[in-house]
Amino acid sequence: MQITEEILRQLGRDVCETMVEFPQQPADSPTKATRWLSASVAIQGLHRDHLEVIADEQLAAVIACTIFATPLGETPSQSDMFDALGEIANQIGGNLKGIIGDEAELSLPVV
Repeated sequence: MQITEEILRQLGRDVCETMVEFPQQPADSPTKATRWLSASVAIQGLHRDHLEVIADEQLAAVIACTIFATPLGETPSQSDMFDALGEIANQIGGNLKGIIGDEAELSLPVV
């Protein structure tokens, strides 16, 4: 199956709405964040694919607070922010692996 940009966007929306409880919306233009965090997974099968989730530090903090039930006024640790992005990447990657089929393997998240 051909994985299109729309399929990837839909997987991202589904995971954000389920795990973080807010809809993911593509940005009209890149934000002028001073710090970006990322997490990725590799999907290996007939093809080698790499999925990377990138968020500015402010968004990563909101995601971490939501996933780990930290009050939004508190600042999560950098480790929690990376773990949260890793979990988002893992969930999207797992859904993508399901579309690709049984021959694919999913790596652990790299943050």
